[in-house]
Amino acid sequence: NQNLIFSIANNVISIEPEFIFKLSFYIREELNIRSTANFLLAIAANNKKCHPFFKKYFNSIIKLPTDMLEVI
Repeated sequence: NQNLIFSIANNVISIEPEFIFKLSFYIREELNIRSTANFLLAIAANNKKCHPFFKKYFNSIIKLPTDMLEVI
């Protein structure tokens, strides 16, 4: 459920903002689940606490042009 993921992600961001990027990267690279990784990246992009880490992880998570479209 997207609402549940959104709620949990925001709780995690309030404690450790970089973890959302690490989780998104793991989901993308190890589990090969693009849509969930992109959804977490979109959540992070909309949270100011995550902005310092965005540049560090963005290119590792976004692999295809369609990934970018999903995040937007």
